[in-house]
Amino acid sequence: MIEIGVDVARFGDDLTVIYKRKGMKVIGCKKLSKVDTQQVAREVWDMADRSHEVMIKVDDSGVGGGVTDKLRDLGANVMPVLNGDPAYDDDRYTTCADEQWFNFPLFDAQIPDDPALMEELSGRVYYYTAKDRKKIEPKKDYKKRYGSSPDSADALLLC
Repeated sequence: MIEIGVDVARFGDDLTVIYKRKGMKVIGCKKLSKVDTQQVAREVWDMADRSHEVMIKVDDSGVGGGVTDKLRDLGANVMPVLNGDPAYDDDRYTTCADEQWFNFPLFDAQIPDDPALMEELSGRVYYYTAKDRKKIEPKKDYKKRYGSSPDSADALLLC
């Protein structure tokens, strides 16, 4: 099964990143800068080969909602993901994003040889909450330390 993950940035300093995978292998990646949500949705739909069989997961928080809406309008099989929503395993993690970060099958995945992606995947720190749940650092803290957002890692984890 082919799946696509989309981290949407729109017009800020961050990038919109789209990853496509088949099984555990990444088979495509596209990075866009300063592109509106309608164009992002069209790029994603093309990357999905306009197939209703391809599951597309979009970070629907913030500006991602516009991409989700346009993809639905195009007839895509889209799943909005709200990274701030509670985790499925709320005994171990606080949010959906935390759960994605800690459950990524790093040793099974076949990902591109991309030093920037590897830095993003390995650079985000975490801590334990008062209830002993794992929590990744906020994006703004990562961005302050590295000077950029972990957009590629977020898109890969969605994928």
